[in-house]
Amino acid sequence: MLRVNEYRTHTCGEIGEQHIKEKVRVSGWLENVRDHGGVKFLDLRDQYGIVQVVLEDESLLDGIPKESAIRVTGTVIDRDEDTINERLTTGTVEIEAETITVLGKVTESLPF
Repeated sequence: MLRVNEYRTHTCGEIGEQHIKEKVRVSGWLENVRDHGGVKFLDLRDQYGIVQVVLEDESLLDGIPKESAIRVTGTVIDRDEDTINERLTTGTVEIEAETITVLGKVTESLPF
């Protein structure tokens, strides 16, 4: 386990059901963004895994391109049963984002 620091309290890959209702801070690369009409879902990746982030305040993501390094602070919640992703070790939970901080913004659009 990594030491807690200004960038993280946990790694993306270790967030699980034991952290439900806990406030956490994770950092990684913004891998994917899915817009579901008023709610956005982010995949945040670090070297340890991927965790899904739920974003109801879409303005927190304004102008942040994919693959930017970000820090997310929020509360771990359990996913609805029909949204569980068994392909991820973190697939039973998600982080409800309260703040997003850009640590390193991608300067150009990536070709993929």
